[in-house]
Amino acid sequence: MKYIRKSGVIFIGVVIIIVVLLNILLTDRWLESQLEKAGSNIVGAKVEIDDLDVSLLNLMIKWRRIQITHPEHTMKNMIETGPVEFKLSLPALLKRKIVIENMQILNIKTFTDRKTDGRLPDRIKKVTKKEPSFFEKQFTALLDELKKAPAFELVSEVKDLKPKDIIDKIQFNTPAKIDSVKNLIEGKIQKYKSNFENLQTDINKLKEIEANFRSINPSSIKTVSDLKATYDLVNGSIKQINEIKSKYEAKVNEIKQLPNEVNAIKLEIQEQIKSDIQKVKDYAKLPDIKNLNFVKYLIGPKLFSYYLTYERYSNAVEGYIEKMQALKPEKEKRPPRLKGQDIHFVKERALPGFWLKKCVLSGETNAGFKIKGEITNVSNQPKIVGEPIRVMLIGDRPDKASLRLKAELYFLGEVSKQTLDFELVNLPIADFNFEHSVKYLPVKVENSVGDVVVRLSRQGKELASEFKFVLYNPHFVFPAFNPANIYEQKFSSLVKNTFSAVKSFDADVSLGIVNGQLSMSLNSSLDKQLSSGFREAVGKEIEQLKNEAESMARAKLEEIRREFELKIDEKIKELTNKADEYKNIVTLVENLREQKLKELDQEIKKRGTKILENILRK
Repeated sequence: MKYIRKSGVIFIGVVIIIVVLLNILLTDRWLESQLEKAGSNIVGAKVEIDDLDVSLLNLMIKWRRIQITHPEHTMKNMIETGPVEFKLSLPALLKRKIVIENMQILNIKTFTDRKTDGRLPDRIKKVTKKEPSFFEKQFTALLDELKKAPAFELVSEVKDLKPKDIIDKIQFNTPAKIDSVKNLIEGKIQKYKSNFENLQTDINKLKEIEANFRSINPSSIKTVSDLKATYDLVNGSIKQINEIKSKYEAKVNEIKQLPNEVNAIKLEIQEQIKSDIQKVKDYAKLPDIKNLNFVKYLIGPKLFSYYLTYERYSNAVEGYIEKMQALKPEKEKRPPRLKGQDIHFVKERALPGFWLKKCVLSGETNAGFKIKGEITNVSNQPKIVGEPIRVMLIGDRPDKASLRLKAELYFLGEVSKQTLDFELVNLPIADFNFEHSVKYLPVKVENSVGDVVVRLSRQGKELASEFKFVLYNPHFVFPAFNPANIYEQKFSSLVKNTFSAVKSFDADVSLGIVNGQLSMSLNSSLDKQLSSGFREAVGKEIEQLKNEAESMARAKLEEIRREFELKIDEKIKELTNKADEYKNIVTLVENLREQKLKELDQEIKKRGTKILENILRK
């Protein structure tokens, strides 16, 4: 007995006394109200527990029923359970931790009616409008785009739509581009023109030299000495001529690159015209009729409303976890260390404040599925547990419909992550509405059987998902409307015939969000048939309209281009003519100089010969 410490005996005795007193003094109703209050704060709507029974002596907790109100539909229970009984872990409880090894919840029901409104009193007066999440904004924008379905309006408008209506609505960039380069080139031409005008004084000097050269008549010069003097004068003029010529050539070299620059700009304008023509092709009311993605408009609105529903529930679950994580017990202050012998104990694993290790579920959904499964590792401190929350459910109905759900929620890092696998097989579909606004497409399907497969992964603001949808032997119901023209009548009949002939209807959807950019592809074997029918109904008129609009746009832009090139070419020609004029004057003076030198030389030699002959005669 000497190894039993007195302080330990006292501690155990105190714990026993406290447990007994709590069991006597604390009523089940008081604890029930506290649990209801805590649960209601987490869910955001009433949580009601019926017949809670707590035994602190054997640490058992049970209740007859719990109702968790749907926070958005407060006259419905999101979940309602039958009897539940579980036991708390004593070692964990002594450390002020709540750990439940196993819990079994039977007779779960979903979306059941409530007798009273489950809205919290403080939320009846004020309803705060939450800012849409990043994913909600993305899905809502895509949903709005799908509901517009602009391509199909063309069937109604094709008869009255004119190419000029399209041209007038498009903002072309070619005119602005031409105005910009026109000002640039004209500025350069004016600069070069001014440079030539500055040479006019030198050109006038060349003309004076030309006139002087023309006035020289070697035969009229009286003496050989005067001939030689004139020769030297003409020969020496080369210096002045070359100085003027070098100035001219320097100016000409400046404009030699101008035609190349203009040609490059002409190519840029042609590319801009191509870009503007592409705008005509891309105009919203002129779709590519080779593939109109009919199925995207048919099931897209309904599909993305499901994505929005998933997003709301996903955010709600994350919100519940965040609220649970906020309920962390305060750290117990350690007493000051006393001096003594150091005894090393095996370090125990840390425990979270709350930890439901395993919960086995069974019950029935509001759609009639008998479900069973389990949820593991629900905790307010998942980083301590080190495991994601896992949900596994399977269910079936007497009509052979079945479901399978597997979900994992990771709250182990800075960014939460979710994965979801969901399958719904052999589901009878009595009345399924598509919720689109395209008058040519069916509004609902009846008396069919369908399969749905969903694969989804979400981490932070990034999403990757695949959705497969198949209907077997569907019966499509179409809206009633009066065709506005022959094209509407023809296309409407063709769509009805195509849908009526299908034995199965499939759709494969891939949707992702990466770096804030949403991408989507939606394919169906039915699209090819319907697109072909669309081409048959209005394809010829649409293609003709597109071609006429393109031709009109091209003619308009080409006229602007030709007018620009004509003016620029004229100004460049005027500039080059001026340069050629100066060049001709320089060449003329050079040639005239050579001619006069030759004439003077010949006259000098001629007279020298005569003088020699006279001397010899004497």
